[in-house]
Amino acid sequence: MLPMQNPHNAIQPDYGTDCFTPTRQPLVVNFGISHEEAVHCLLEIWMVQNQLECQEWDIWQEAEADEARQEQEHILQEEEAVHQEERKKNCSKFLPFNDIKVASTIPIMPSPHALRKLWKGKYVELDYFTNKGLAEA
Repeated sequence: MLPMQNPHNAIQPDYGTDCFTPTRQPLVVNFGISHEEAVHCLLEIWMVQNQLECQEWDIWQEAEADEARQEQEHILQEEEAVHQEERKKNCSKFLPFNDIKVASTIPIMPSPHALRKLWKGKYVELDYFTNKGLAEA
């Protein structure tokens, strides 16, 4: 049976008070000891019982923590599996574009006339691709 409250926080009872007289009386009568000795015996019994409950509590808390840790690891593994499946389905969505620097200027393109000539496979003068030719176009 596991304790419902943390036994580390349990308050030691004062067996010397009048409310514990019925508890001390059987020890006094059966063993012929004084009330002070009965109080001492009851305190030792309580301390041993509390130590056992503390050990059980610690074991229970450790088991609960292990279970929570395993559950968290299982959830992380499931999330990773879902992420891997998503990467397989949509591989183009996860391409590594972060290595490419963004251009700070607009690229200068040759004139549409020169591009059409290139597309058709015709001769295009080199002047269309120089800085001076691009500026004139």
